[in-house]
Amino acid sequence: MADISHAVINIKNGKISGLGDFKLRSYNLTKSEMSIDLEINIPHLEFVAEYYDLLGNVYEALPLRGQGELYFEVQNIMLWGKVYLKQSENGESFLVDRIEKPHFSIQRIISRTQFDNNIDGIISSMVEDLLASYLTRFNSYLAESYKENLIQLLNVTCEKYDTWKLITLISNYLRTHSDSQWFVKSSRMKLFLVLMLCGLAAAASTVGKPIPTDIDDETSLESRNLLVNALIRQLIAYVRYVINNGSSVFKIPVLDPLELQHFHLDLPAGLINLDIELKNILATGLGAFVVHRSHLNLHDLSFDLDISVPTIDASAEHYDLTGDFFTAIPLYGKGSATFKVDGFRVQGKLYLKQSDDGKSVLIDRIESASFAVPFFKSNISGAIGGGDIDGIVNSMVEDVIVDYVNRFQGAISDTASRILVDAANPFLDQLDTWRYISVLLPRQGQN
Repeated sequence: MADISHAVINIKNGKISGLGDFKLRSYNLTKSEMSIDLEINIPHLEFVAEYYDLLGNVYEALPLRGQGELYFEVQNIMLWGKVYLKQSENGESFLVDRIEKPHFSIQRIISRTQFDNNIDGIISSMVEDLLASYLTRFNSYLAESYKENLIQLLNVTCEKYDTWKLITLISNYLRTHSDSQWFVKSSRMKLFLVLMLCGLAAAASTVGKPIPTDIDDETSLESRNLLVNALIRQLIAYVRYVINNGSSVFKIPVLDPLELQHFHLDLPAGLINLDIELKNILATGLGAFVVHRSHLNLHDLSFDLDISVPTIDASAEHYDLTGDFFTAIPLYGKGSATFKVDGFRVQGKLYLKQSDDGKSVLIDRIESASFAVPFFKSNISGAIGGGDIDGIVNSMVEDVIVDYVNRFQGAISDTASRILVDAANPFLDQLDTWRYISVLLPRQGQN
């Protein structure tokens, strides 16, 4: 049997702050069943440690490694659930019997944790951009999965205090008083919740213990593929975020909308030959791309990708056009221009390789690259003097461009593939990434 996950983390001089600043948004105590419906807000939670070291793996494939200073800041945590209480066996303490319908939300998580001094910024940026929304999205599943562990941790703390008298006091008070607002503002209620939240701190004493879950060896390779492709999907989600929001880590500006000061298009199509200079261009729609297929094959280190962009709208404050029809009739114009592309789709298979120094994952080549432009709309004004001729020129440009790019898409794709490899590899060569993918590769003899 193999472990799905196995990790050991050692923390030195760790400190959690912010638990005591929680706010009780609402509550409802049901005396007959000794239960409390709670809504709690923790505005700010901070976890810091002078040093940590982490060693482990997921599916015996993805390495979990890191060391250095640890810092996580969690902002605006909301907790909901119905907590059922019970009396301890010695009759002195209240304990948590069970928690029903637990769920939570997190507004933001900030990380300044040292990882491997190579991709620390990337990991921290991905944590900030994705982790809070990911945890909130799956909060009900996560809360249900770990609530028994939480109950055990809470009860370890609660059992140390003679608190059953507090429950009796609260129950007796509510029996004789109708003003429940006193209870909400009462330090007794906050004391009760503080004792429960203190149990969270007890988790620090168990972090160093591995928690294994078994899986058959026969499914190990399949699990690796499932794991890596799940990670690929998360990476694609992060790429979408960077396109729409930019990234200070990669020094990438916002790409949707995309702003370009200058673009040159040379289109020798035979029937019509165009040379267009565009200035002050604004393009939108790239961030709405749709992934139809994304699959990383671990056997031949190939990445199959099929992406489309439903609509791309582009405008240029100024264009300068020269060209001709049939190499005889001159075509010219200056003015503004707008373009629209619908259904743009690109496919290809990227083959990966190890860099010469053995540290990085690079693109070896791109095969079976292709693209399609089913619809192109042109609206340029001022062609050959403007006026009614604009409509004729636009119609010809639309027909010729769609026909040209689709007819010669193979040659265009090959050229674009080489440009992409040459542009991407210098950046990829700066990242120490091969060690992460190498452990995902099938062992000798595995199919």
